[in-house]
Amino acid sequence: MCPALKSPLVNPNRIVGLLAVVLTLLAVSAASGQIAENNPRLALPARQLQRPYNAPVFITGHLGFGGSFQYGHGEPNYGASIVFRPGSSANFLNFLHNLHSAMVLRLDHQRLGLDGRIFSGDLIFRRYFSDRGSAETEVLPFVGLGLGASDVNAPPGDGAGNSRYWSYLAEAGQEWYFRPNVLVVARFQYRLFNYGDVFVSTWTVSGAIGIPVPW
Repeated sequence: MCPALKSPLVNPNRIVGLLAVVLTLLAVSAASGQIAENNPRLALPARQLQRPYNAPVFITGHLGFGGSFQYGHGEPNYGASIVFRPGSSANFLNFLHNLHSAMVLRLDHQRLGLDGRIFSGDLIFRRYFSDRGSAETEVLPFVGLGLGASDVNAPPGDGAGNSRYWSYLAEAGQEWYFRPNVLVVARFQYRLFNYGDVFVSTWTVSGAIGIPVPW
């Protein structure tokens, strides 16, 4: 016997077995495709099959109002975001595409009382639900969780002073994507900051509008 055939990598029995497995998988795949074609109920969800990888990246600006449970309510909120929607988010973390999720980089400013404020740079992962729109307009409800690098300036007289640390946030809202150039977002956000002598919990309701980033 040729010495090479003594190697387990080229063992004839293993090669025959491997070919049998490959042919079986090909047959099952072909049969599944034929069954799905004849019966749409057995096909994979269209959301998985038709979701593009070349989704645009949006830059948005937002305005809103909110407040804190420590320093009062009805204060202005504003900022900007870069939204990597499903497809473009896969360039960073591939599983986000499979989960129909976006990655959002966000700068957010919320006033606290008369002279205080919290300024944050956030990383948010946003999970979308089923599209409720049409071919021209996607309407996607979502929820999200995020982590922020926050700079808190407590109002004078509070005694807490300034503090910089991580904050945690949760969001819920809806996106309207008017193909191909406009993204509108409405969202509610809750943020929690707790470090040293500074404890701040804030809420925000905001609206945003965005356009594709030209890259």
